[in-house]
Amino acid sequence: QSIAQSESEQNFGSFEVSVQEEYDEGMLPMQEEDNEEQDKPFSGQQVNQLQSQQGNFHFAPSSFSFQPDINSLHSMGQGARLGGGSLEEYYGTCVHVKPEWSRKCILLLTDSHLVLEYDDGDGFVEGEKESRRKSDLSGYELKDHDEVQLMNEALRPKAMRWNISETSHIYLRRYRLRDSALELFFIPSAGAMSGGSAFFAGSRSLFIDFGAGSWGNTRRDDAANAIMKRAPPQAVKQWPDRSGQFLHEELKKFTHAWSHGAISNFDYLMGLNCLAGRSFNDICQYPVMPWVLSNYTSEEVPDLTDITNFRDLSKPIGALNEQRLEELLDRFSSFDDPTMPPFMYGSHYSTSAGVVCHFLLRLHPFSSLHRHLQSGHFDVADRLFSSVQRTWEMCTGRSAAEVKELTPEFYCNPSFLKNTNELKLGTMQDGEVLGDVILPPWAKGSAEKFVEVMRLALESDVCTEMLPDWIDL
Repeated sequence: QSIAQSESEQNFGSFEVSVQEEYDEGMLPMQEEDNEEQDKPFSGQQVNQLQSQQGNFHFAPSSFSFQPDINSLHSMGQGARLGGGSLEEYYGTCVHVKPEWSRKCILLLTDSHLVLEYDDGDGFVEGEKESRRKSDLSGYELKDHDEVQLMNEALRPKAMRWNISETSHIYLRRYRLRDSALELFFIPSAGAMSGGSAFFAGSRSLFIDFGAGSWGNTRRDDAANAIMKRAPPQAVKQWPDRSGQFLHEELKKFTHAWSHGAISNFDYLMGLNCLAGRSFNDICQYPVMPWVLSNYTSEEVPDLTDITNFRDLSKPIGALNEQRLEELLDRFSSFDDPTMPPFMYGSHYSTSAGVVCHFLLRLHPFSSLHRHLQSGHFDVADRLFSSVQRTWEMCTGRSAAEVKELTPEFYCNPSFLKNTNELKLGTMQDGEVLGDVILPPWAKGSAEKFVEVMRLALESDVCTEMLPDWIDL
């Protein structure tokens, strides 16, 4: 640890050392029959011999995700714990937000590093303590998934450290409807306009909330200014005092690049999601994408030059069915409640439980989040995401509650359609056992082909022509 610590302070690149798997046991004779000798500490010579025999370990640290020895930062000296610098800024009672958990933490800033030290000393994160306490009082033995959860709690790092010089994008964010959060992207996104690959990866980005009220907003702005002053000049920065101007200029850049064909439809929509404050770190503000195709029944791949195979992007999902629209308008005009204003839709096109966890049920951490919402079990099998065609028909049918749009995974990540983790999702009323998502006939059972066709449809000329209408919605 001392070798890795000193080397990493001098040179943050990778350094090579060798590991000797075998050593001469005779170098350090152990006199088992003499208990007093066993209790004596090693001499300096013996320690040096032991270190030389064990060898030095090879680290290739990358501060945005894989910090060296993150669990032992508390045991290091002050300088090593803070990345070799002295403490310059301190922000207590913050929250590190990720899809799988939110952890209370303290934010520390030096001239070169950002450090999060977590203060959930009991091993629990937000929402876990109460449920764990109930299970402990119940007297029942912990189930397998509870044991896994306990193991995960033990493996969570106590502190994490990022090199500010690797920051590429810094955005102001809202959290739980409060303008009090900050999101940073790190070096894997360098060169991209909106965060690049780091926009998808929680390990390459950092979402921090600074608390409620004007106090949280002020602390967020102070922290943002402090981090941006230390970040590289080329990093994209949404300065608090120029936030509106920044968004206007960035939006103008995106629109100009898209209209001249410099970026794809997918990248354009992802950029708009990012500027709108949506984030993969916060499932309550998860990026949203449109249903594009309307043909999920044909045996062959739909003709992507035929507009009849596409959904009308000038209307929201709830308005695609004429009969349902009439009923919704009638309910809106006749609604009379002294405490509740009239509304059209009983649901939303993007919600954490009804859309994000629904579609991404087969992926970690969304399967665990879904079970947490359902008291430790999966929902009734007939209500789970089981078929693309069935979901499309429900969203365009008569139901006033089914107005879902899609998540980006429909256009870039086929793994969410496969039950690779062999989750026991239950059996539907018709006897069908849920496993992989049932795909349209034209996908020929291939999740990769399904995502490929969906992406081609999104990038088609027909979709490109209609896409501004959906963005305006």
